[in-house]
Amino acid sequence: MSCRRLCRFVLVCVTVCSAALVPRVRAAQSSEVSALLSRGRQLLQSEDWQEAAQVFGDLLARYPGSAYADQFLFYRSKAHYYAGEYDEATEGFTRFIVEYGDSPQVPHAHFFLGNASYLAGNHIRAARSYFATTLTSHDEQLSELAAASLAAILSENSSIVTVLAADDKNSSDQRCLVLERVAKVLVNRGDSTRASELLTFCRDDKSPAGAKTRAATGNLSIKVGLLLPFSGDLKSFAEEIYRGATVAAELRNNAGRRPIRLIPYDTKGDPVVAARLIDDLVSSGADAAIGPLTSEEAMVMSARLACASLPAIIPAATQAGLTQLCKTAFQLSPNIELEGVRMAEYAVATLAADSAVIITSTAAEHLQMATAFKNRFQRLGGTVVATEFYRPGDKDFQTYIKDVKRLLLGVQPDSIYFINADGDTLEPDAVPVRVDCLYLPGSPDQIRLLLPQLDFLSLGGAYLGSDGWGDDAVLSLGDNVTKQAIFPSPFLPDETSEQFAGLAAVYESKYGSRPDRLAALGFDAVELIAEACDSRDHGFVASIAEHLRRVQDIDGAAGRITFGEHRENIELRLFRIVSGRAVPLESTSPVSVEEEDH
Repeated sequence: MSCRRLCRFVLVCVTVCSAALVPRVRAAQSSEVSALLSRGRQLLQSEDWQEAAQVFGDLLARYPGSAYADQFLFYRSKAHYYAGEYDEATEGFTRFIVEYGDSPQVPHAHFFLGNASYLAGNHIRAARSYFATTLTSHDEQLSELAAASLAAILSENSSIVTVLAADDKNSSDQRCLVLERVAKVLVNRGDSTRASELLTFCRDDKSPAGAKTRAATGNLSIKVGLLLPFSGDLKSFAEEIYRGATVAAELRNNAGRRPIRLIPYDTKGDPVVAARLIDDLVSSGADAAIGPLTSEEAMVMSARLACASLPAIIPAATQAGLTQLCKTAFQLSPNIELEGVRMAEYAVATLAADSAVIITSTAAEHLQMATAFKNRFQRLGGTVVATEFYRPGDKDFQTYIKDVKRLLLGVQPDSIYFINADGDTLEPDAVPVRVDCLYLPGSPDQIRLLLPQLDFLSLGGAYLGSDGWGDDAVLSLGDNVTKQAIFPSPFLPDETSEQFAGLAAVYESKYGSRPDRLAALGFDAVELIAEACDSRDHGFVASIAEHLRRVQDIDGAAGRITFGEHRENIELRLFRIVSGRAVPLESTSPVSVEEEDH
């Protein structure tokens, strides 16, 4: 293990320790002890190691019975360590462990003892100290640091494995817990051979012959961090994803496959918190991440992952471009631009539409859908003859509809009558006008007001909607108003699928309710990661991302999954509104621009 790597471990541990080393509130101490203790800490913070060691040494000599004696010893040992006085540090940390074995700082003492021993050239004692750190620590970050340090030592000197594995001071379960954690680090580094050797020392105590031996890859748990807002306004959404993920993990673990270990991280719905947590997750040696929930959090996470290799599946966010900031982010829900693209493709391929009118909300997501529809429709040879924009708060859409009609009729805004082909004069607003299709992305509350007004003012065409049309507010309008409109939606799960049925059976038994789409997304995310781990050829992390890039036509509980060029799910189901219900359409093949050009 290089000194540079060790320094990184130490710097992180300093942060960890700083929070843990708050002296216990005890009986009042003399003002002199308090002053000297405060001065010693200040010297540590200013990196005046020699002077700090002298102050804490004097305190220990003059007040050996002080209620703070354990802190005098711990801080003096730290000062010696940072001063490069490894023999003195080793003596001090060893004494601390022996005399204050019940202190919560013991795991940190073991870790510093490991560092000091390694730098002093005693790798066996260092390995034992890191081993003891992992056994005694309840701090996940400290345990991961110790495991990584131990893995580095084993990479340099594999014979130390025998010394650790044969140590009878710890139970078989304790040994295997640590050895498996270290083996996981080795596998992530691509050293599966040494990991396999390490795990051969984990035998089943119930088998006297020790016939059951863990394979290097067969029983290593898959560590998955869930970056979700487990507190705050979005808590219920996070819980649904977590429940679905839990069902997938339990089904897998009960089947005897490589176990999944889910570790929740609370983003609080804050992008800044999400960014910090993704750093923690990367350093913890996790195999993959699921989350965050919102597009804002996911965007920040992707940026933080730009220089890392951790695979992350974004389950529910639909903002376009989330995966283009790094090469290991995958978007499970189709993005909002794809909705516009698919509607344009459906209009050309199925309706044979040549003309289209767009009437859209100016909300950001609807503008993106409208732009994507227009670009794709025109590229496929169609003509967008009119585009109207209404505000998110509008309830009266007659002005926009009349503008479209007058444009199509060629009537000036101040015209009173329109003369048709038969020579009849009509008010322009009363003239029925039809185009091949009307693309109408918007929120349910506004769509339910827009559609009756379109019908009343006789502007017709095949209705093409957005995901908001799947809401009961729109579905309940009736076929005479919705006119069997077609719309895309990533939010309506296929509850008839085998995968959803498998999720629902366990979910209902466990939680007493039927799973929703978010639960299905959590279920699918875990399944994808697990399958990637099963098929891996080398280290976990690199091969998970590589496997996910090749996912094509996978049936999940939330729908079909195919990751496209930018690792976003490009499978988007279309629905027709029939008798107040959203009925799935048969899948249609997207029209390629190349085919149209020829």
